[in-house]
Amino acid sequence: MKTPVPSLLSSRDHFVDSFDKLFDRIIQTNFPTLTSEFGVDVISKGAYPRVNVIAYPDRVEFTAELAGMTKEDVNIELKDNCLTISGHTKADQPSEEAIYILRELKRSKFSRSFTLHENLDAENTKASFENGVLSIKIPYVSPKERQSKVIEIN
Repeated sequence: MKTPVPSLLSSRDHFVDSFDKLFDRIIQTNFPTLTSEFGVDVISKGAYPRVNVIAYPDRVEFTAELAGMTKEDVNIELKDNCLTISGHTKADQPSEEAIYILRELKRSKFSRSFTLHENLDAENTKASFENGVLSIKIPYVSPKERQSKVIEIN
């Protein structure tokens, strides 16, 4: 019977996780107020919200995970070829008798911006929000036919 050989990916994940934990510890030791000042653990968790950007032949689609939020908590602005997704969550207030034993759910504001190409049609952008997933679809502008022009030499 052969012994299973660990995959390279699982070894890599273990290796990377160890460095992530070490880096987190260094940041927390040297910058202890960073987390409380920004409201989220920006260093170890990365940018929030996490976003996928996919180019299709007819559009670009942004998908963001916003677990625990409603569409009323989220704002989308498209201005000067810049798409900004922002929002906030309200902190749950336990009753006066309740005491947190462990509190890992962060409630804060966020904002992410993306520079867009000029060939996107901002006027026909559509967004939907379902089960904590925000989807934004921006179609490409129809290419204008280039007209040829004869130029006379003076």
